[in-house]
Amino acid sequence: MFQTFAIPRIRGAILDELRKCDWYSRTGREKVQKLNRAMEKVLQEKGGLRDEWVIKEMGVDEDEYFEAQELASRGYMSSLDEITPLDDGDVSIEATLADERETAEDRLINEGEREILIEALKELPERERQMLSLYYYEGLTLKEIGEVLGVSESRVSQIHGKGLSMLRTILKSKL
Repeated sequence: MFQTFAIPRIRGAILDELRKCDWYSRTGREKVQKLNRAMEKVLQEKGGLRDEWVIKEMGVDEDEYFEAQELASRGYMSSLDEITPLDDGDVSIEATLADERETAEDRLINEGEREILIEALKELPERERQMLSLYYYEGLTLKEIGEVLGVSESRVSQIHGKGLSMLRTILKSKL
């Protein structure tokens, strides 16, 4: 008797807590799911993916499609137990995590990549470049950066997101 009552209640409470921790809004989650369904269908039907095919399948305009793409790119998660097959043997995701002693500069082994990154940073607007420098190089918090720039902490967060998005786009075009 108690199980009939308790199991659905406990399951519901767990799901409610998980939803509270979700970084997507409900509409954001729906957009990403719609994108994923459309991509799967196009891939099955046409054997490949093209933006115009997915846009048509989703029944949205280009802006909505790229918004869904941006949302989807923010939320990739994988298991540390996931195994990635490589030519010289399988590797777990956990084995590819950065060593705590390793800095971001150490990871930019290839000098050419470092130069591309520097050039991409130079293409950013001054405010975004300054914000990224203060956050990643100087190690300031968003609140401290807000005081330096004379804006709110939430505005600094927006500038940070915009700067990273712009940097990602610039790097994609260079690579």
